[in-house]
Amino acid sequence: MEFYELIKESLLALSHLASASLQQHLLGALWETLRSAHSIPMTSGEEALFIYLGHANTVHWHGDYNQWGWQKGISTAGKQLGKSHLWILEKVFPADARLDYKLLLNEHEWLLDPANPYRCKSGFGHSSELRMPRYHYPLSSLRRPDTPRGTMSETFRLQSRYLGYAVALTVYAPFGYERLSHLPTLYVTDGHEYADDEMGALCVTLDNLLAERRIEPILVVFIDPRNPDNPNENRRLEEYPANPKFLKFVTKEAVPLIDALFRTDAQPQSRAFLGTSFGGLCAAYFGAKASDTFQRIGIQSPSFWKYPEIFELYEKQPRLPLQIYMSSGTIHDTAQRARQMREILARKGYDFFYRETNESHSWGTWRGVLEEMLLYFFGTPTAPSRPLRQPEHDTNYKLSALPSTSHIHYALAHREKVTIELYDLCGKEIDRLICKFQRRGEHTVDLPKLDAGLYFYRLHIGTLCKTQLFRTA
Repeated sequence: MEFYELIKESLLALSHLASASLQQHLLGALWETLRSAHSIPMTSGEEALFIYLGHANTVHWHGDYNQWGWQKGISTAGKQLGKSHLWILEKVFPADARLDYKLLLNEHEWLLDPANPYRCKSGFGHSSELRMPRYHYPLSSLRRPDTPRGTMSETFRLQSRYLGYAVALTVYAPFGYERLSHLPTLYVTDGHEYADDEMGALCVTLDNLLAERRIEPILVVFIDPRNPDNPNENRRLEEYPANPKFLKFVTKEAVPLIDALFRTDAQPQSRAFLGTSFGGLCAAYFGAKASDTFQRIGIQSPSFWKYPEIFELYEKQPRLPLQIYMSSGTIHDTAQRARQMREILARKGYDFFYRETNESHSWGTWRGVLEEMLLYFFGTPTAPSRPLRQPEHDTNYKLSALPSTSHIHYALAHREKVTIELYDLCGKEIDRLICKFQRRGEHTVDLPKLDAGLYFYRLHIGTLCKTQLFRTA
C-alpha cells in the first residue's frame, strides 16, 4: 500500500484512540512529519488530502476549484477527526493540476495554509498553492545567484494625446545590451505584474533563458495600467477591451519612442505583444488591428467574453501575417472561448501554438507557460530540451525519501527513568524497548527488526515525552 493510503488510514484510526493524550501526540508527530516534508496537502495520483491542525468550529478549503466559494454544490467542508484539533478534506483533481486556495475558519476568518510553504501572489495578495504530483514548477522563473541580470530602465512617463492622460513605461534590457543591436521587442500589458518576481517573473525567466542561450536577446516594454499619480487607480478595464485609443497610444506613441531610444529591430515581425485576461483580449485585438506593427501575439487566458466580436475579426478578414501563442487554464478559466478561437486560427491556416494546463485564472498559470511562449517566439535553433523530472509533489515520493531509522539516540543530563514505546500507524503499541533508570550521558537504543514502513516511537525521559514518526527500510 502506498504511503498516501497508509497515512489516510492512520489519520482515521488515530482519531478513534481512547487515550486523548496518546492521540494528541501521535497525530501531532504525523502532522509535523508531513509538514516538514512539504506534504500538506498530501497528494497521490489524482487525490489530494487537505489537513489543518488548529482550534476551530468549522474549516473550509476554498479556491480556484469552487471559484472561491461562489460555485455551490462542491463540498469544501473539512471533517474533524474525533475530538482532536485535526481537520481533513479529500478532493480529486487532475494529476498535473496547480491550484490556488485558502482556508476559511469559522465562516469568517480567511487563512493561508500554515503547513504549506507554497504561495502564489496575485493583485489581491497571496494564496496557498496546491501542487499535484505531476505538476512541475517552472524552474526558469526562479532567481539563480550566478545568472547575469538584465537591467530595468527608469520609468518613462508618456503623456498620451490619444488617451488624454499619462502612462508609465519601464524597459528591460538584456545583459550585455551595450554590445547588442537590432533587438526584437516584446510589449507587455499589466507590466507591473509581469515584471514582479512573485507574479509574472518575466525578467527572471528572460535572464535564465538568455544565460542558457535558449532564446535570443530581446527588449521588453512593460506598460503599467495604473495612474502614475495614483497607483490605486488601475485603468486596465477601460484600456484593454478592444480600445482603439489604447491601440493608437501603443502603435503611434509608445513604439516610436522606444524605437528612438533603444537599439530595436523596427520591423513588425520583430515585435511581439503579450497580455493575460483582459490583456489577452487586448493582444488578440492588436493582432487583428495592428499587424503592420506587431506580428507576434501572446494571448494568455483571454477574456473574449468581454468582446465577442473578436472572433468575427479573425474569421472574416484574410489571414494576417501573425505568429500566435495562446494558452488557457481548464479549471474555471477561459478554455471554452480560447478553443473557439483556436478553431478559427486552424481553419484560417495561422501559424499558432495552443496550450491548455489544468490550472485556473492565476499568475501561477501564466508564469508557468512563459518559458514555452518565449521559446516559441524567440528560441535559438540549438535550444536544449529539458530533462525529465521526478514527481516531486507526490506524497509517496517525498516520504520514500525520508531517511531510514535503525536506532534512537538521546542524552541525559542526570540519572533519569527512560521509557521507549513503539506504535504502528494505527496507534497500537507493538513493543516497549526500554523502561528503566539510566545514568547521565549519551545513549543509543537499537530498533528491533520491523517490516518496512512507518512507525511511531515515544521517548519518555522523566516527565518529558518526545513522539516521532520514523521510517524503516
